[in-house]
Amino acid sequence: MAPSRRALLAALRAFAARSAGCDTAAIYSTGHGVEADGRTYLLPGDYPFEQGYGLPVLLRHALPVDRLVASARGRQLNLV
Repeated sequence: MAPSRRALLAALRAFAARSAGCDTAAIYSTGHGVEADGRTYLLPGDYPFEQGYGLPVLLRHALPVDRLVASARGRQLNLV
């Protein structure tokens, strides 16, 4: 099963702290996602699919891909 939103956020916080001391940082992700209002969102394992994919639900339960990008803090190169 895919990790929960809470687990993903915790992992990204830890990765941000570790990658800040590195020259290069890389994040590779697979999973389900949707685009809404010009942004792409990853759907974590605990996403409430029965509530649909409206922006309010996505903001509360999904993970914006730009959050992954912000977590990569390598000094010279960041790949997401």
